Amino acid sequence: MLKTIDRLLPFRQVSEQDTVNQFSLDGTGVMGIFVSVSAGNLDFQHFWADESPGAAYDRTYSFRYETKTKVRACTSGDTRANVLGLTIFNVAEYDENGEKYLYYPQKAKENSVVLSGQAVPIGTRGIYTITSNAYDNDPTGGAGTNLPQVGDLVVPSNTNDGKVYFAAASEIGPDKYYDSSVTGFVDNVTSNQAYFNEQVLGKCIGTGSKFSGYAMIELWD
Repeated sequence: MLKTIDRLLPFRQVSEQDTVNQFSLDGTGVMGIFVSVSAGNLDFQHFWADESPGAAYDRTYSFRYETKTKVRACTSGDTRANVLGLTIFNVAEYDENGEKYLYYPQKAKENSVVLSGQAVPIGTRGIYTITSNAYDNDPTGGAGTNLPQVGDLVVPSNTNDGKVYFAAASEIGPDKYYDSSVTGFVDNVTSNQAYFNEQVLGKCIGTGSKFSGYAMIELWD
């Protein structure tokens, strides 16, 4: 069953100008997935996608309109230059009864659902409220006790795709620098610094204990 508040809670403060509506998600998922662009070739933006028909008949094909520019769940090492924002609609094929949303567009709208292949709204900046299902509590991806604190910095998780981690300032190292002795760019971090400045997406501006923990974040563009 699709839980519409599994990751993203209703309260948000965002401008329409900071919402992107031209990418579809690789796969399906609930709203609140932090995403990066995976396919941005505008020459092939919109095509018909080959879909399995409702019933299997020989020599029969079913086609559905698809947005070819794609986003994927952000991964370890992604930076501000990679991460576009977070999905603010669900991407799904079926409702809680196993019925196809394709045939119930009104219900899809009511549940803030777009079908896979359709453009999903992505918030690029603003204020959002996310549950603990959208972030890791510790840098190894475990449950831990490192709950968000006001002032923590938001960075892509190193352990779970599509999630973020709340890092203290002491965990953020300087960006890579050019070292002529090795003729290349090298890390400039200490042992407790697992992230770089260029990975900071925003900051935590409020927290709460309901829903097994949640946090209000401000995303920067």
